[in-house]
Amino acid sequence: MDTVRSIYNLLTVAKSQFCLLHCVSAYPTPAQDINLRVIETYKREFPDIPIGYSGHELGTAISLAAVAMGAQVRGDTSGRMPV
Repeated sequence: MDTVRSIYNLLTVAKSQFCLLHCVSAYPTPAQDINLRVIETYKREFPDIPIGYSGHELGTAISLAAVAMGAQVRGDTSGRMPV
C-alpha cells in the first residue's frame, strides 16, 4: 500500500487526472488469488479518484463482481472482453 500511496501522492501533486485499478499480474489469474476486497480498500483510502479492476482471469464473473463491489473502470489487455 505504501507504493500505491506514493504514486497517488505524486500524481495528485502534479494535478494529473488518473484512476487506480486493482490487478494481479498472473495470467490467467486463478480466482482464489484475485482478492477483490482491494477495491474496497482503494475506495476508502482514495475516495477522490475512480477505482477499477483490470482482469487477467478466464470468464466474466469476477469482472462483474468487481463492478458490483464498486469498480468504476474495467481494464482488459487480453482482447476477450470489450472495455
